[in-house]
Amino acid sequence: MSACVVSIGDELLRGVSTDTNSAWLASRLLEMGYRTGTFNCLPDDKATIARKLKQLANEFSIIIVSGGLGPTMDDVTRDAAAEAFYAPLELRPEVVDDIRCQFVSRGLDMPPRNRRQAEVPKGAEVMRNSIGTACGFYFPRGDKAVFFMPGVPREMKKMFDESVAPLLLEWKEGQKERQHVVTKKLAVYGIGESALEERLGDLSSTKTNPAIGFSCSPGLNTIHIIAEGDQAEELAAEMERKVRAIVGRNIVGKSGETPAEAVISRAFNKQWNIAIIDLATGGYLVSELTKSMEGEQERVLAGAEVYSPSEMNLEWGDELRKRAQKVLNERAADVALVVFHNAEEEKAPIALATDKRTRMSEVPFLRGRRDLRQRITNYALAELWAFIEA
Repeated sequence: MSACVVSIGDELLRGVSTDTNSAWLASRLLEMGYRTGTFNCLPDDKATIARKLKQLANEFSIIIVSGGLGPTMDDVTRDAAAEAFYAPLELRPEVVDDIRCQFVSRGLDMPPRNRRQAEVPKGAEVMRNSIGTACGFYFPRGDKAVFFMPGVPREMKKMFDESVAPLLLEWKEGQKERQHVVTKKLAVYGIGESALEERLGDLSSTKTNPAIGFSCSPGLNTIHIIAEGDQAEELAAEMERKVRAIVGRNIVGKSGETPAEAVISRAFNKQWNIAIIDLATGGYLVSELTKSMEGEQERVLAGAEVYSPSEMNLEWGDELRKRAQKVLNERAADVALVVFHNAEEEKAPIALATDKRTRMSEVPFLRGRRDLRQRITNYALAELWAFIEA
């Protein structure tokens, strides 16, 4: 089934805020077998929104709208929905009570203006907002539907997971010809995007099934495999095998894993402890690791020390390698990572050590970069994963 995503707000079009909702929604929709055909970013203008909704309703089975459900006069999404689908707004007393309870729970009185958020188009089904005052609603239209959710990302995501996703999955199950979609994401380091596409050759096509696409993030490229149809699982798995056979050790971890998640998972499975000295990212690298830990995985980190580069004057080569071996012994760790950023030379050398071997490396492509922390972190953790894996 085809879907489209609409984000509403003048602040998005003025560049004051970034539209993160659309990408998140498209990803979640694809997981459930709905392909997003288009993104639309619209101003807080009733006529513009209503006109676009009428157009999209003729083109797409599923329309997901976020934004413009607040209490102020410039929040006109409700009014636009009422106009587009010929459904006058009506006050829902149960929604008024729900909003009032939100304020009472915070020790506040509900401002009269917030009653506006309880106005819902006639015939629309209400979706409760458990963490905010803007309720959502949707129009079921046979085998089609239009959903309206608040624009605050935290509220939108929770409402989608609690209300929208179950409905979409239920409708999907009811289809006679269910379109099954399987996606895989493989993180790759050490190979540029164009070189990666060239290496994959005829496999790198967006017009085949499975299709392959690419995206970039600091220090990494990601290969996206998208398979559709009854044999989607088998097609995606076979394509992943082919890609891994070509790209090899430059792929980090399992499908969908970040470098941090891959490091923690592999070290935990091998019952290895990691010691780290960070002289490059100001603690960002350690933070990414700890965010990826769950439960007993916390014991993977034997110790972490964070310094500014000026606090420890290390040179490339033997001195960095010796420092890695020293912290390995001091922390009784199984593997040690030392990463250092020399801003003057625009270099970020990496030293890795176990009790049997060491490895020296360097983060590439640092000149002129503004995303140094993320780039160094992703690359260093990818190197650490490959070192543990080997």
